[in-house]
Amino acid sequence: MNIRIEKFPRPPDKRTNARRARTGADLSKAGWPSGSNNTQIDATVQALAEPRLERMIEHVHALGPRPLAEMLAEIARSTGQPDLVVDLVEKYARLDPEIVHALGADRFPPVPLEVVR
Repeated sequence: MNIRIEKFPRPPDKRTNARRARTGADLSKAGWPSGSNNTQIDATVQALAEPRLERMIEHVHALGPRPLAEMLAEIARSTGQPDLVVDLVEKYARLDPEIVHALGADRFPPVPLEVVR
């Protein structure tokens, strides 16, 4: 599988995006959808936090590195931003697995239980 990589502007890190969101700055400059409100951003964040999506992500991870790479390559092709995907993979590849595990950041929080009355 060969992917042609073209150069795109490097996105800011998550801290920059979070700071801009808290200050109400224009997120379109940070690569976020433009608009007077951030409903599209909120919907994306909410969708990513859904327990169903978390379980699907766990399943894809359990399939191993090749299916994950195929999925990332498909995302790169469909968005037209392969450099963004490569930059994010490089960013996450720099994380220390022992620290991630020690912080509990290597797994999703448990699915909340609902009380049935």
